[in-house]
Amino acid sequence: SPTKMFQGHTDVVFSFGFSPDGKLLASGSNDQTIKLWNIDTGNCITTLPADIGRIRSITFSCDGKTFAAVGDKNKNIELWNIHNRKLIKCLVGQTVDLAEAFWSASFSPTDILATGDWDGQLQLWDINTGELIKTLLGHTGWIASVAWSSDGKILASGSFDKSIRLRDTSDFTSLKVLEGHNSNIWSVSFSPDSNYIASASEDHTVRLWDMNNLGAALLGRQ
Repeated sequence: SPTKMFQGHTDVVFSFGFSPDGKLLASGSNDQTIKLWNIDTGNCITTLPADIGRIRSITFSCDGKTFAAVGDKNKNIELWNIHNRKLIKCLVGQTVDLAEAFWSASFSPTDILATGDWDGQLQLWDINTGELIKTLLGHTGWIASVAWSSDGKILASGSFDKSIRLRDTSDFTSLKVLEGHNSNIWSVSFSPDSNYIASASEDHTVRLWDMNNLGAALLGRQ
């Protein structure tokens, strides 16, 4: 049985993230709110009325001072101050229709924010200036998940085009396109030492890839 159950959202909870110190949990829901929870007590600290539609991704900055949230209403990114629970700024993407809204977000160890959208574009943001640093192309389907290696040297993106793209973050050129899944990829994640990357797909498998031997997946499990 679970240690704690966090209840309060009125619709599907689609995303969550732990603060770096492990004391807080942020959850994002189709009810268009973000809730912050105290891990020790299980109590809801506050409910934030986001203006980005149904929340699709939440990610904490590495210093734990900020978290970012994206939703399906528009191509905006909300940056929240974790201490006073106030909106710091809203990063505004290109005006687009719903089919191109942001789906995923992840902070690098140096607090560059990567976002993936429904149109297959990967975008990099400077959260201090609010400026878009770069747009990376290559995917032909939704980018459902983005992840940085622990040292920040590699950026991975998993897409509904059934591929994982790895990029060298020194210049964001492509390192490798990993293929093998037979359906949409929903999640990618690096191991803590960044020697492996795991991917989860609608094809009922989780695949583990050896970063030192990118020719093939080590194993896939249904």
